[in-house]
Formats: sequence, structure tokens, C-alpha cells
Amino acid sequence: MNDIAPSSQLEDKIRAAVAVPPARPEFVDRLHTALMHRANMNSRHALRPFYLRPAWIAVLAVITLLIGSTLIIGPRRVYAAVRQLFGYIPGVGIVEQGKGIRVLAGPVSVESNGITVTVKQVVADATRTFVAYTVVGIPPFKSGFPICTDPPSLQLADGSILSFLGGGEGEIGPDLPLSFATNYTFPPLPANDMHVVFLSPCQMPAIQLNLILAPSGFVTPAVEIAATFESSGPQYSSTSTSPVPEETFPPVPKNPTTPATPTPVPHRSGLFLDQVIELDNAYILAGNFTDAGDLPGVLAVDEGTYPVLITAADGQPVSYTSRNDIRPAVELGGVWYWAYEIPKPVHGPLTLTLTSIPVHQEDSIQIPLDVGQDPQPGQKWALNRTVELGGYDFVLDDIAKVEHGYSIQFHTDASVPDLFLGFLVAGVDSTPSAGSSNRQPQEVLYSDTINFDSQPTGQLTFLLNLDKIVQLPGTWTLIWSPPVQ
Repeated sequence: MNDIAPSSQLEDKIRAAVAVPPARPEFVDRLHTALMHRANMNSRHALRPFYLRPAWIAVLAVITLLIGSTLIIGPRRVYAAVRQLFGYIPGVGIVEQGKGIRVLAGPVSVESNGITVTVKQVVADATRTFVAYTVVGIPPFKSGFPICTDPPSLQLADGSILSFLGGGEGEIGPDLPLSFATNYTFPPLPANDMHVVFLSPCQMPAIQLNLILAPSGFVTPAVEIAATFESSGPQYSSTSTSPVPEETFPPVPKNPTTPATPTPVPHRSGLFLDQVIELDNAYILAGNFTDAGDLPGVLAVDEGTYPVLITAADGQPVSYTSRNDIRPAVELGGVWYWAYEIPKPVHGPLTLTLTSIPVHQEDSIQIPLDVGQDPQPGQKWALNRTVELGGYDFVLDDIAKVEHGYSIQFHTDASVPDLFLGFLVAGVDSTPSAGSSNRQPQEVLYSDTINFDSQPTGQLTFLLNLDKIVQLPGTWTLIWSPPVQ
């Protein structure tokens, strides 16, 4: 165990705190709330206990020392020192300043075969390493060219490799040759390490990154305050236990082994608040919408931004800015994460409202068919059968034997939107090929093929599956009140 004892450097920091100009009064009033919230963080964030991290042990020791020094140098000046331990960087997120922030000295590029990789930003603190980079000049995909969409990695001085924790979002250029900008989050660098190697995803030469301490004013001071809230939403009836029609399968149930959600869920899905961050001129509310398994469908997490309305106490809309940089590095399935920056003054309580969410809904039909013991390529079985799938009418035309498997042809009315449909044989492993659809003025023609290592014969049950995304109506709300000034 490391012994943490006051050093001359720490004493100098305490003395320096005495000379810090008084913090704004509204910040001073919340020192106690912020510190008490930090002490209870282990019970709220069960998935990522901060007390197990050596960096947090040091931070808490410093905070404890500063609390004691309050009796000597006064609360305003101590709080000014405490708030410097935490900060916010737009585009990066929350950072810990206890042991200093390291940043890239300047953008670094490498070019090969017309492709240029540029590391534009690195921010390293005690909890993670943030890297933003661009790739320009990717030629149209053809044999022999590198694949640039693989994630990068970082190499330390001892040769060890840091793999990414999360990230990958960004912008793709509209023109050829292709270009994109993205960022990734990695584990923290060793303390005082000022050099790291960026291993490019484009099979390009490695890039040496030289880091420096962040200059004064680089980080916006921030403090985390208690995230108390009220959440409500609709309740859905349980899945019907009525007999399943002979030619349909019930929806796939939610996997009971899904990991625990980041917020305690009171028996139903809804909006939940994980974190409140206060800046000098704004609040950032960060939370999630969690699918607790009670929805008539599975939450479509990758469907972009959900339409959240924020209103003040008088019912008037409140303007806000999305802050995706607050999203956690490791995200759970069935959870949509959000973060909004709301400028001060805030006339609470604030109400966040969702009036609909996108969910996946699945449906299947069975097609029993005896193909015989020796079906030959080119052999075809006419179906000419109308079925209902996902609320739409489809006409099954035929199933045919192809060289390594079976194919199906079917069609529907042109008013039916584009849908994701899958073709398989029940109980038999197969390899699907790329299905196709041909939209005509009056109808949509579909074709799909499945291949097998060992050809199934005899009485088979073909399945046609549909997965569609629908907007589930409902009103989910979250109510939050800012601290009393």
C-alpha cells in the first residue's frame, strides 16, 4: 500500500489555495453537496467502482486534506482548489486534474500511398486516454489497398499495447477519395509518461506522439453534484398467452442474462439521470433510457438522436446542446445514453419528455415443404400463397433448389416500406447470401438464398423472418431541480 503523506509540494499547493480569488458564491454553497456526493459514488455506480482505482485513492486523500484545511484557510479558497481537480473539455468530456492533464504538443501526420493519417488531439488524465484523428485519401475499395476502418491502438514505451475502450463515432467525407474523422478512448497512460506510439488502422507507419502538460485555461472547471430526479413512464401489459397461430412464431424474448443496467430500474423502462455536472455558466445532465424488458419490442439503440423536449417550470421550452462526449467509454446493450448542456439561469424544476421511442419488432412465418430425398438444382416448388408478416401482406411465389442450398421468391405491394427480411430452415445451420429487393411502381420483388455445407432434404420447415423498427408512442418523463442558489 502506498503511504500518502503531506509533502512540501502539497503544502505549496495548500498555500497557493490561500491566494486563490474567492469563487463565485453559488459554487461555494455547493461544496458540501459535491463532496458528499463523491463519498457516495460507489453505491450509485456499481458497475465501475471508483474506490478500486489507485488514482481515486490519491484524489480522495487530497480532498480529505483540503476539507481539514477549511478550518484554517476558509471554505471559498479550499473549494477553488477542489474544483480544479475536475474539469470539462468540450469534445472530450470530464477529466480528472489531480495529477495533471497531458495533451498532444501539436497535430502529427504520416502519409503513404496517397493516404494521410493525422492525429489531431490527445488528452490523457488519470482515468483514460482520448485520441482524435482523421484519415484522408482512402481510394475506392480494391484488392491490395489497406482497410482504414479498423480501430487503432496505442503502444507504450515497454512495447505493451493499449486497445480501445470505446468510441468510433465521427464524420465521413462525402467525396472520393474517402475521408473520415473519429475518436477513440483508451486506458490511462502510465503516470508521467510523455511519449506514446499511435498504431494506425491503415497499415501506415507508426506515429510518435509527444505529450506536454495542458496549458493554463485548457480545462473548464467543473463540479459534480447530486443527481436526484423523478422518473415516470407508461406500463405495458405482459405478453399475451393466447395460442400462437400455426404458421407464426412468437417474438424472441429478452435475454435474461443481459448485464445489469447502469441505473437502478424500478421494474420498467424509462429515462434515468446518472450524472449532473455544473460549469460556471451551465449544467450538463447525463443519463440514459433503459430497456428493462417490458417494452413490446427491443429498444433500437442505433437509431440516432431521440426527440427529447426540455421544459422549464412555466412550461416553456428550454434550449440545450447535446454533449455526446459525456457518454461512458463502455456502453451496455439495450441502453441509449444522452447528455445535454443547459445554460444558466435554470428555472426549475426541468422536465425532460420523450413522446416515442424506436423499437425492433420481430415476426416469422413457417413454410412447411417436402423437397424429397434427392432435390436437383433448378427444381422449383410453386407456392402462390398470401401470408401476413409484421402487419403486411406478402405473396410467396416459389422456393427453388440451387447448387448449394435453396432460394425463395416473393413480392408485396409497393406501399410497403423497406424491411429487413431473413430466410432460413428451422433447426439447420446455414449461410445466408445477400438478399435483394427490386422496387417497381406497383410492387416490390424479393429474392433470398441460403447455402448449406450438408444439404437438408425431406420434410423441411422454411422460415421467413421480419425485423422492423417502429416508433412506440408513449410519454416518458424525468424531472430534475437545480440546487437552490
